[in-house]
Amino acid sequence: MSRFTPRSESEVTNRILAHLKARTVLTDVRPNGVLAQLAGGVGRQIAEGDTAIAAIELLYDIDECAGEDLDDRGVEVLPSEQERGPATKASGYLVFSRQGIIGDITIPEGSRASLEAEGRKVVYHTTAAGTIFAGSTDSGDIPAVCSEAGAIGNSEPVDMALVGPVAGVTSVSTPTGFTGGNDQQSDVTYRQAMRSHVRGLGKAHKDGVITEVRKAVYGERSARFVAVKSYPDISTTVKVLVDDGMGTAGAETDTQAAGTLLDSAYGGEMDLLLPNGPIVPGMAPVITVTPAPGIAPVVYEAWALIHCEAPLTAGMKVEFAEYPYYTGLIKDAQKRLDGDPADKVNYPGCAPSGSYHQAQPAIVHWVSVAGTLTIESYATAVTIQALAVTAIMAYVNNLDIGEPCYRSRIIEAVMGVDGVTNFETEFTTSYVGDEYVNRVKSAAISLPLAA
Repeated sequence: MSRFTPRSESEVTNRILAHLKARTVLTDVRPNGVLAQLAGGVGRQIAEGDTAIAAIELLYDIDECAGEDLDDRGVEVLPSEQERGPATKASGYLVFSRQGIIGDITIPEGSRASLEAEGRKVVYHTTAAGTIFAGSTDSGDIPAVCSEAGAIGNSEPVDMALVGPVAGVTSVSTPTGFTGGNDQQSDVTYRQAMRSHVRGLGKAHKDGVITEVRKAVYGERSARFVAVKSYPDISTTVKVLVDDGMGTAGAETDTQAAGTLLDSAYGGEMDLLLPNGPIVPGMAPVITVTPAPGIAPVVYEAWALIHCEAPLTAGMKVEFAEYPYYTGLIKDAQKRLDGDPADKVNYPGCAPSGSYHQAQPAIVHWVSVAGTLTIESYATAVTIQALAVTAIMAYVNNLDIGEPCYRSRIIEAVMGVDGVTNFETEFTTSYVGDEYVNRVKSAAISLPLAA
């Protein structure tokens, strides 16, 4: 879209004066005359209006907005949970130490420590009081936060410097480090978040999913036919059916050998990824968790993901049995649905958040066509038969998922071959379910000449 270009005061004034000279009997206007001053005043007002319009235009251009103006655009564009939040402070624990062990020492709330980061001092303070008890040399962990927000507050476990005296204390350290400090999202990444959200709006629906998945390729083949089927009354899975026009969309599979996914759980794990996916529908591996949990884990085939209903406890072992998975066109189609964080340009993803979309090949219904040809006397039988087979395949193998293969259209295709005068067939219209697709191979077509 072209930019609005504001006009200068002199430009507008000169155009007004030129118009006066061209449309009236005036041939000249004195620079300090009444008409010149009037034209200058009007020109000034128009130029100021143009400048205001240009400023308003910039307010709605996210590439030109920054800071609070960009925040205002974000409120208009993004869902509330995606709006730019403030920077957050890092939190962790401080341990105050002394040399002796006699008596209790109170560590007041707000006691401070510091360390050097990015060439300057970063200060931390306790959010609760603590005590070094008699017989002990340290206070144990006392909760603390960085005094300033941002990633600069994050640190590894390290010895720190006391800021201000704490009676009886000689040193301070953080045994766990400080985490959770985040800078406010930059203007650059916030703009990208807006663009990603808007682009996603165009794909998070049936037609958008079909358009995106049709980009799936494997070698010379592509996802020529795509259909989206959802049955909310019986399943939460949205099936994205794919066919390459030859009935071979799901031809490429491999087998993942059985193995151990987790030898000893750290504790708290709920979602685990299997080595390869997507898994062939209905062929999810048996998952063995030792010791056995109260509720068996669920396998999401499309994502090759194991979801545990309850967090694993420390020491649990997770094993999986052998299973088949897709490697070709269906794998690429699933990647189109879910997106690839490492390649967002080619794989931005299109499945709406919170949904479970599963790419799978359409179920192929192979048809057979037999009939007799009558051809012109000048025609060569072999040539005509080959052209007729090609015509039948062109019709059948371009049918969409769930589309019937009509007897009348088979006859029409054959009769459209130059040199065919008649075609007799007992083929009956092939109706299929909405997850099936009619396809034919040349070997299944028999077209002898009529006696």
